[in-house]
Amino acid sequence: MKKFKLLSYVLFLSTSIPLISTSCFNTTTVKKKKDIKDTKKDYLINEIKIEYEKSIKKIQNEFLELSSPVDYLNSLEEKYTKTFHEKVQTFYDENYSKIVNSDLKKFYTEWKDELLKINNYFQISHDKENWFLEKFVYNLLKYNNMIFSSDRFNDFEKYFFDDLQQIDELTKLDVLEKLKKFNSLDVSNLDWSGKWDLIKKEYNSFFEKSYMRNKDTYFDKKINEIIDELNKHYQLFTRDAWMVVPQAELVDTSHFSYDNLDPFIERNGRNHIDYIIDYIYELANSIRPIIVKRKSAFEHTRNMSDDEWNLMMEKGKKLLDESLELIKNSIGTIVNKNWNLEQTTKALAKYLVYKNDYTTQNRWNAVTFVSLKNDVSNFLCQGYSAYMYIALNLLGYKDVGFESQYRFKTNKEIFAHINNTYKIDNKLYVIDATFADKFRQNNEIYENKVIKWNTKYLSAYEQVNEWIDKFVLVPMNDYLNQDPKQPLYISITSDDLSEFKFE
Repeated sequence: MKKFKLLSYVLFLSTSIPLISTSCFNTTTVKKKKDIKDTKKDYLINEIKIEYEKSIKKIQNEFLELSSPVDYLNSLEEKYTKTFHEKVQTFYDENYSKIVNSDLKKFYTEWKDELLKINNYFQISHDKENWFLEKFVYNLLKYNNMIFSSDRFNDFEKYFFDDLQQIDELTKLDVLEKLKKFNSLDVSNLDWSGKWDLIKKEYNSFFEKSYMRNKDTYFDKKINEIIDELNKHYQLFTRDAWMVVPQAELVDTSHFSYDNLDPFIERNGRNHIDYIIDYIYELANSIRPIIVKRKSAFEHTRNMSDDEWNLMMEKGKKLLDESLELIKNSIGTIVNKNWNLEQTTKALAKYLVYKNDYTTQNRWNAVTFVSLKNDVSNFLCQGYSAYMYIALNLLGYKDVGFESQYRFKTNKEIFAHINNTYKIDNKLYVIDATFADKFRQNNEIYENKVIKWNTKYLSAYEQVNEWIDKFVLVPMNDYLNQDPKQPLYISITSDDLSEFKFE
């Protein structure tokens, strides 16, 4: 019986051992498979982390500049703005630097210097680098049903790898492949624009949808605007090349004399040239009024001794001669003997516009043009018109005149102003250097009161020709009606307010 029990126990053991062994094997197999799967998952995530870190460094080192157009603009600035600077400087050296008149030469030198200050003329907004980096990586790595969203950019890496733990193996492999592909991009020979084009080609959605900017329609458009703007400035700057006169072609003014100056008889019968000379004598002596041709005209001159009068005349003659020299020196360094009336008049107007700063102060001085001897002269409309009449008349343009009887049509009130006129083929034209002069007076660009690129002019220098064209040698009818709300007319005299028919 004991043998049977022992045998039975042995048989039990012999049959039980295989069963126990099979159960252990199955458990171990499942565990090994799980371990292999986990190991593979960890390996993939580790590989992704390695490639991810590479991609971050690659973006920082090679693509972060795409967050801003600055480098792109700088590269094009090297190509266009630097070329523009060189063109301006070359044109100046070959042309305006040879102008003989020191004031006009200074005008173009200052203008040139303004143009050479242009640097990255248009400012284009750009994105913060951190935002760009995260947005770039997000678009680089995004996959279907990605939990990570754009409102979690501040903790990008943490959320990304949290999401990564939950996605399937195929998606992980896809992410890894994307990273490897990106890290293999060769940009060693690409500039800003080339990198942009490469990324746009490989990751179009980043620019078209997420980044919201397209180089061709946004940055290149801005660059074309810059190029067009530079060209406009260059065209404005080079427009006056005709004013550069070789020394041998300058008009000879050595024979100029007030004795050769034609009188201009106003409609009231007074010779306006006498007004000009009297003003100069008054300024020289600080006494007014004076009528040079009539000592007896006023009590204060009538009571002078002959010596006192003669001394006063000597002072006046000295200043008158000095004023003639100012005329001769300016004309003799500006005017080409081969120029026509328009060229001569506009060149002289430009000289006055730059040289003078309109003023209502110190009237004795301001009604003459003798302050032209200063670096910046100061005179009123009388000074502009006196200079222009004398200059043109001595140059042989005998149809030049004065006009001062301007009145408002609405109420016949005087419009206190004097300018020059010129008759061409029986048609009356206006030469108003005073109104043409907006360079210093009430010029917001000159006074830096406006943002320059919000105007069509970079500087006040660029405006001068527009104002000269508007007010110098323009038909009288156009001049009188330039302000439709306040049209003007010309009266016969200050006493006879009926309209003077000039044509």
